[in-house]
Amino acid sequence: MQRGEPKRHADVYVFYHLKHKDKNTIDPLKMEQWDFYILPTYQLDNYERSQHSITLNSLRKLTEPHKYADLKYEIAKAYGAQKTIRKLEDLTCQLI
Repeated sequence: MQRGEPKRHADVYVFYHLKHKDKNTIDPLKMEQWDFYILPTYQLDNYERSQHSITLNSLRKLTEPHKYADLKYEIAKAYGAQKTIRKLEDLTCQLI
């Protein structure tokens, strides 16, 4: 990103989708009825389509859905990937 361009301020983004379809048994408090999509910021920055919104189909192309129980691990993994990319970008800038 160039200086002065809008940028994202988080290292990791978590999107969520209530996948349960049965209106008789839907309960948003039941975490097993949700899918969670975790992305490091660099993946969103490199996304070729809109930078202001993202569809569920696009999320599914970028990452797989995760269960609530896996959030801590998946967020840590995405954060590690983001930190690695940031270090590489910093090294590249120093070399230029």
